Amino acid sequence: MLCDALRRCIDNNKTALPGNLPWEEMTLLSSHHFVTPAFAWAVQDVPDSPPAMRDFLGAVLTLNRERNRKIEKTLISALQTWNSEAIPSILLKGAASLAGNLYPDPGMRILGDIDVLVPADRAEEAAQLLNENGFEPIPSENDFSGHHHLAPLRHRGLGIAIEIHHHALYADCRNLLSTDSVWRAAQPCSIGGVETQSLNPTMQF
Repeated sequence: MLCDALRRCIDNNKTALPGNLPWEEMTLLSSHHFVTPAFAWAVQDVPDSPPAMRDFLGAVLTLNRERNRKIEKTLISALQTWNSEAIPSILLKGAASLAGNLYPDPGMRILGDIDVLVPADRAEEAAQLLNENGFEPIPSENDFSGHHHLAPLRHRGLGIAIEIHHHALYADCRNLLSTDSVWRAAQPCSIGGVETQSLNPTMQF
């Protein structure tokens, strides 16, 4: 039933859902899979839904939409900083979904942080530029020396974290998708009028 509801997010086909939906169970399941905002969007016009559940799901979608606007604002700030120094970038994962208008509503996708790929030989420079323009390191005991991204940074005002990738994937996954191939196949895109790049659809999948 949850998949039937979420299918609306893909084809926007308002097919009728069964009556007497197990709302609490479906909401718990959607939370487990991090799709509650998408579920909320998909069932917002279902008649006779319990008022308390309708209010709860509506609030989840609204709050996540507001958070994603903060994430988009943070991303634009980072891209503007890098573009001023001609540092190329490729949006990864959730950040790419914001720029590509992948969802009918920007609040449907839950995003943890921002993932952006920059050239390996300019990653440290990219981090330093963000440090000088409103971002700060997040205290952590983790060692990122052999990681595929640098230690995360967080925007001081907006509180959103960004991970600067110098490789697209973990080392043991790069036989599936090499960083060089990602750069060769990158496609131009923009977000908020700021130019960047994204993965081609096959690589994003």
